[in-house]
Amino acid sequence: MGDVNADGKEDVAALVSENYGGSGVFVFLAMYANVNGKLTFQTSTMVDDRPQLNALSIEAGEIFLDAVIHGPDEPMCCPTWRTTRHYHLVDNQLDMTDYATFTPDGKPRTITVESPANGSEVFSSVPVKGSVAIAPLEEDLAYRIYDVSGIELSAGPLAVTAPNPGAPGTFEAVIPLGRALSGGVIRIEVQDVSATDGSLLAMDSVELVVK
Repeated sequence: MGDVNADGKEDVAALVSENYGGSGVFVFLAMYANVNGKLTFQTSTMVDDRPQLNALSIEAGEIFLDAVIHGPDEPMCCPTWRTTRHYHLVDNQLDMTDYATFTPDGKPRTITVESPANGSEVFSSVPVKGSVAIAPLEEDLAYRIYDVSGIELSAGPLAVTAPNPGAPGTFEAVIPLGRALSGGVIRIEVQDVSATDGSLLAMDSVELVVK
């Protein structure tokens, strides 16, 4: 329990599973708001088919989930890919604000956007700076810019500086905002995407206001 929609009331995050008669058990993260003292369903997002659930909490207005899900080509019986992520509520939808996976020996793959700060005002471009716990083998991260409805406005590579692949690294670049409209809110995601199968390995994001 915790305040997700910033109305000063305690909301609820819950994990709901659905089965349609087969072997699959589809688990969703659901959010219920306190509406006039009654818990009322707002929205949900898919987690996985038969994940292993480690932790669920509400922290500083965001929902935190720790779950072991299926990695690429894993049998549906036996997920092994541990993930952590945060969600916040935007336009009555749960948007994922960060995401991390773990190496076989338990090291977290994390990305941290150090600047700009969340909520900063930007113009036609924005300097982005941060760090990555495990530098990608391809030596590039990716950035993607979305509007509030989730439409992708721009995307491109983001070079990482590291002594070698797999070591901690840093990134710093000026990113053009593409088709972002003045007065709008955008979200910039910095992602580590597997070149082998396209799966998401790590992500961090910031929301910005375009002036």
